[in-house]
Order: sequence, then C-alpha cells, then structure tokens
Amino acid sequence: MSRKSSSLYLPNLSTLINLKNILSKTMETPIFFWNREGKPFHSALSRGNQFCALAQDNRIQHRCMQEDQLFLQQSKKNDNPQISFCHQQRWKFVIPIRIFDALLGFWGGCGLPPEDKHSLKSILLGESLIQEIFSREYEITDLSKALSEGREELTLFYTLGESIISITDFEKILREILVKAAEMVNASRATLMLWNEKEQLLEIKVSYAKKPTNIENLRFRLGEGIAGRVAKTGQPILENDLAHNPWFIKRKRQQKNILCVPLKIKGKLIGVLNVSNKPGKPGFVSRDLKLMGTLANQAAILIENAQLYQEMREMFFDAIRVLSATVDAKDPYTANHSLNVTTYACSLAREMELPEENIQNIYLGGLLHDIGKIGIPEDILSKPRKLTPEEYREIMKHPVTGAKIIEPLRGLKNIISIIRHHHERYDGTGYPDKLRGEEIPLEARILATADTFDALTSERPYREALSLEDALKEIRRHIGTQFDPQIVEALEKIVMRKIMGITLPVSQNLLFVSKRRNKK
Repeated sequence: MSRKSSSLYLPNLSTLINLKNILSKTMETPIFFWNREGKPFHSALSRGNQFCALAQDNRIQHRCMQEDQLFLQQSKKNDNPQISFCHQQRWKFVIPIRIFDALLGFWGGCGLPPEDKHSLKSILLGESLIQEIFSREYEITDLSKALSEGREELTLFYTLGESIISITDFEKILREILVKAAEMVNASRATLMLWNEKEQLLEIKVSYAKKPTNIENLRFRLGEGIAGRVAKTGQPILENDLAHNPWFIKRKRQQKNILCVPLKIKGKLIGVLNVSNKPGKPGFVSRDLKLMGTLANQAAILIENAQLYQEMREMFFDAIRVLSATVDAKDPYTANHSLNVTTYACSLAREMELPEENIQNIYLGGLLHDIGKIGIPEDILSKPRKLTPEEYREIMKHPVTGAKIIEPLRGLKNIISIIRHHHERYDGTGYPDKLRGEEIPLEARILATADTFDALTSERPYREALSLEDALKEIRRHIGTQFDPQIVEALEKIVMRKIMGITLPVSQNLLFVSKRRNKK
C-alpha cells in the first residue's frame, strides 16, 4: 500500500472502540467516527440519533474539508437555518481525519458545554491522539501488506526458478516464463518477443491466452508499435487506454490494456515481454509494473543462459552428426544409414508416446549406434560378397567397441546401453550379451527394429531395396524372435499411413526418403 492509496485504509474496529470510549469519557459526550460518505467505519459504531445528525450534515463536513480544521458551531434559537441543531445551548464539532494528506473521514460529537476551555483543549488533544494512532496503525498495515506482497513475489519467482531449472528445451523455458508472467498480474493474454540481431526485428517466439485464440505472428522494428517503442527506449509502458496511445497499432483482436517491459542483459536488448487484457478497472497498476520489471530481470538471465545452452547443445549435436557421417562414409553402401535409422527410431518412439528424454537418447544412440565400426577394416565393411565367419565375428565386435568409445563421455552415459545392445534379439540369440525380451533396453529394441527396416529398404551390392510392404512383411516374420511385437505394431501403423498417403507432422511420421544409390 502506498501513501497515495491511504484512502483504502480501514481503521481497526478495536482501535476505534478504544478511542471512542476514551474520548467519550474525557469529553463527557458521545464521540463518533465515519468515512467521507457519511457512513460509519464499522456498523457497531453507528448507534444513536446524534451520529445521524453529525454524519449526515453535509454542510458541516463540506466546510470542515474546505477549511481543513475542526468546525465548532453553537446552536441558538435565532441561528442561521442552514445550521444543524443537536441540543439547546450546546456545541457540536466535526474534525477531519487525514492520513498523509489524504482525507480518510471524520470524527466528532454533540453536547459540549459552551465556552468550556476544558472541552476545547480535550478536542485538540483528541485530534492529536487520533492522528498519531491512525498514522501508526496505517504504517503498520502498509508494512504488513508490503511484506506480504514481497513474500508473494519471492514465492512466485522461486516457483518460476524451480519449474525452469530442470527444463532444457528452449521454447518450453520461454513458455514457462510467459505463463508465470500472465498469472502474476492476472492477464488474459501474453507474448514473449526476442530480438533478431541479424534482421533487426522483434519476433514473437511464444504466446499465451486463457481462451484458445490465434495470436498473430507479429514482427516489429525498433520504434514500431508499443513493443517496438519499449525496445527502442528501454523503458516499460503501462497503458490502460490503448485507444488514445499514439504507439498502439490496432489489430483484429481487441486489446483493452497492455503492460510491456524490456528484457535486457547488461544494457543489451534481448527481447520484450507483453501482458495484456487484464480484466476489471483500472486494469494494470503500479504493483503490476514492479512485478513485471522484477520478472523481466530474472527472465532475461534465464533466457540468456538457455540460449547459451542451446548453442552449446547444437554444437554438441553437430559434432555427433559429423562423427556419425564419418562412420557411414567408410562404406559407400551405407551412406546416411545412421541418420535414416535415427529418423525411423525417433518416429517409432513418438508413435509409442515415449517421454522426450527417451527420444533424445534414441536420437543420439541412433546417430552413434555404429561408432564401433571405426575399428573395423574398410575391406570388410565394403566387401560386396558374403562375409566369412571370421569377418562376421569382427563385425560383431562393433557394439562393444562403440560402447567403450563413448563410455568416458559423461554427456553420453545414457546411450551406452543402447549402443551395446542394439544387436540383441528378442528371443535371446543376439549379441553381445544374449539378453532376451525386456532385459534388452526399450531404446535398444526400438533401434534394432529401425536398423533392420533401413537395411531392408536400402540397396545393397547383393540385392535390390525392398518396397515398404515387403520390408514390413519380412519384419513381421520375425516377431517374437528378433523383434519386440509392441514395436512392430507401431511400425505397422506408421508404414500403413505412409502407404495410404496420410500425411502427419514430421514429429509423428517417418521421413521416408529415397535411398537408392548407384553402385560403386
């Protein structure tokens, strides 16, 4: 609560009762308290006709407010008819109650003996006592509310930090920040825009709306619209009357109000955070601006860290892809094999609705599943004829070799078992450890199915590539022996959709590409 909002302060009932009893006893007349509308602060303090005579006499209150001092009036038979009467030959008085220059209400009484210096002195002492007690009580209330709001803010920011700390997906981090921002200020809509340094534009990266809606994929230049203005000046804008805002650009969807704050790191702009359409009057208030400013500072740090993490992650994946391509390049007949297997395996995992963490492990495992072939002589890998038993035993070493290669890399520890076991068979006759059924990690079972599917649909020196239908028939023949029935079922659904021409989003479908290559 700020000093400007002291008119919202309501005196404590027990404080009013104690003051009423003390002053009534000291002045030997009933004392009353009421607000600016002539109503008691509490209904328990409104008994008696004398209260009505004082509280409902607007003329006295108006003069009292104008002169900003106590108002005394003696009742006489020949008095001005505009003056209210309480008792014959008695004084009535009304005194304004102000808290930090804001009028809170009035206090007063009837029935003081005329020309009684003791009564006048009591009134002045009472005025001083009331001002002191109300001011102290207001400050305590103000401090208590500030502490409560501070605790609420800390809780919100702690919750935001806790919810984001375990998230690695950049867009999910942005969305979590945006949802928390809207919740903090009770906004119906929100957008988070990031600064595109290359194109010199603000671009919406994520949006939020309480009711389903299509928020336009807007882009702003510096100084364009409210968001562009905030980005250019680095200063927030709180606007509850958008119709008269010179920077507001009217769109199809109605916006009632908006609060827009910049996202900056060490003075450098990284984006803008917008919340809008807060219901009720007056809309956004100064506390919302303070909350959003604090959130923007924290969000900017989180976004910068997430961007750095994303860049490092992309560099890591680029290195993995280069390494994978290097392995595939050893054999001209298996070019892009690892990438194809990865695509198929991830599609199977999504069809089976596996968590994103598992899908990421499958992605890395797919790219590196044949990394152990680095140690196999090229004449064996590229041999156009059937391998000898000795050569096949050499090939069978690559899962173990691959697992050993990546074992020292902490960032790849979750895919060691995938690489080691992607040649196990469901009936336990595979290699290297002859695991069976669910003893084989699920990700490895998925990879084994994808590996075989890519091999069947790819051209080899000794055979043509099979069609999708024939490859699926071949895999069906080995359900329960080589392959997990649940995974084959998922593969059937994906292949049948492809055959029937049903197109799904890339994240849910196999990326069937032509893998026919010329023999070399």
